Amino acid sequence: MRFNSSTADNFSLFYDQTIVQIRRRKDYAAEELVAALLSTPTFTFGEVFQTVNENLKARKVSSVGEDMLRLRVYERLQTFVSQGLVKKVGQQYTAVRSAVQALAADMEATKAHQERRKREVAGVR
Repeated sequence: MRFNSSTADNFSLFYDQTIVQIRRRKDYAAEELVAALLSTPTFTFGEVFQTVNENLKARKVSSVGEDMLRLRVYERLQTFVSQGLVKKVGQQYTAVRSAVQALAADMEATKAHQERRKREVAGVR
């Protein structure tokens, strides 16, 4: 399919008529990673992954295999490094405590808002 101005107009018309609802899944791995970052000042990836994996198993919310979880946690950790929440020197990671605390507070606020919204929607029905 070639993209031209009439295609763009048709897409725009279709998009305007369609209700788009995105449902985000809870990111338990990120929650546990933030908790691990707050509890340990300096760590290697293996140490933080072991902590996250054990906590997710204890909460019974680990729905993927260990290899996939390792990849997700590593990807999230590297994102935190690029955002400046964690500093990496060699193979050692060090959390920027104030930034991670701000992220944790933001995650809690988002979670509270989602729960409040869920109760509102359930009350309407």
